[in-house]
Amino acid sequence: MFKKKYVINRNVESLDILRESLNADMETYGFNHELISHFELCIYEIIINIIEHSKLPEDCNPDTILRVFEKNGDLISEIIYYAEKFDYTAKKMPDIETHFKSGHDRGLGVYIIRTLMEKFSYSFRKYRNKIIISKKII
Repeated sequence: MFKKKYVINRNVESLDILRESLNADMETYGFNHELISHFELCIYEIIINIIEHSKLPEDCNPDTILRVFEKNGDLISEIIYYAEKFDYTAKKMPDIETHFKSGHDRGLGVYIIRTLMEKFSYSFRKYRNKIIISKKII
């Protein structure tokens, strides 16, 4: 059974190291490349937004915790971080055609996650944000 935990500092360099470690761990375990790519992209999208946009309250742990594990035929990722509340799941699915016609070339993280994952949920309690994504293992 696959079960890994990673602790990431809030900087892009740490995120790059995480991507390499996560890919290597998932490949070693034998997950197919499509599943690995989908998780890598979605996790990257979530964590880069945490790095770039979250506001860390005083006296809170600045690290982001990533847990990736199997459960009941699903691969699940829990991303836990401390910051002001921001519910990614509340954002509406963008219309891709309108998005690009208006000249935007960023801001499609929610679209990517909702397209590639089967579950995308969020919870918040006392600055503790938790995002869960999951997908059936193929």
